[in-house]
Amino acid sequence: MKAKYELLRQELDDEYGPYIPLSRIWRRLSYPSLDVARKAASRGSLPIPCVSLPGRRGTFLRSLDVAKWLSAAYRLSEQLSEFRPAS
Repeated sequence: MKAKYELLRQELDDEYGPYIPLSRIWRRLSYPSLDVARKAASRGSLPIPCVSLPGRRGTFLRSLDVAKWLSAAYRLSEQLSEFRPAS
């Protein structure tokens, strides 16, 4: 898992830097639309903490937090697929 996290963190950091606008990452968080992701953020129900940046509009997520969440989600998905019966 550590390797997957490091790979994701580096990929996200290279593409977005330390902070990722919600408008750029909502699909990778599996939201059906940006509006739904924004509503989740305003309700405080995103699975990752949001931050506000001085002088910037919008909602941002730290790339470290996104990488942690995605790697945990991938790990859970892999564990669940081990228990599914073969078709």
